[in-house]
Amino acid sequence: MEVGLAVDDIKSVLENAKLKRLSMQADLVLQIEASMPYIRKLTSRSSVRIYPNRTSFIKRLRNRFGFDSSTSVFMEEQWQSRE
Repeated sequence: MEVGLAVDDIKSVLENAKLKRLSMQADLVLQIEASMPYIRKLTSRSSVRIYPNRTSFIKRLRNRFGFDSSTSVFMEEQWQSRE
């Protein structure tokens, strides 16, 4: 009889844990939704400045290590000609 009670207790504990997990997930979603306007305000810009003669950090890295666009096109042509 004690084993039957223990199994029943485990079921109720698991159900309570499932309900607790769902309520915590709902709270997390509500907190994220509440903070969205603040995050959006921080990340949005009303205007963008474009500097055509300035190279980006990524382009400078690619050029530094020899992966500029002309080299990559040449390498792709060489690779395809081997096949």
